[in-house]
Amino acid sequence: MIQFINAQAEQVRGLDVGDEIADALARLDPGARVAVFGCGPRVPDGGSERLLADFDEQVVGQLRSRHPRDRVRHNLGIRLDVPNQAVDAVIVTSRLRGLWERFGADVLAEAARIGARTLITFDDSAVTPAAPSHTPLPRD
Repeated sequence: MIQFINAQAEQVRGLDVGDEIADALARLDPGARVAVFGCGPRVPDGGSERLLADFDEQVVGQLRSRHPRDRVRHNLGIRLDVPNQAVDAVIVTSRLRGLWERFGADVLAEAARIGARTLITFDDSAVTPAAPSHTPLPRD
């Protein structure tokens, strides 16, 4: 399993999802507490408190140096060490697309546990049925 996750991390290492995150943040109140699953190395400003999670260890090292005030986790977005309803919204980016078939349900369950709302920045409808708190963002 670790080899599969590490292979996916290598595949998406150059994938910049900063614009996806910015689009999702624009839909939230400026003071929202936000978690981002699959955040990648470039995270735009936004949110009053942020939890940044990525499954690529190299990216996590970059995040810790670039965003010292944020909580940064080396994690897919599963079994995080945060309380229930710790954030107002969870943003799930396309960096997780390659892991979605295997881990999508777990990621959504964790997002629902820690956040009041979940925003998914890619089309996951082939794998995951929509839930009331799960909002796929429209594509332009």
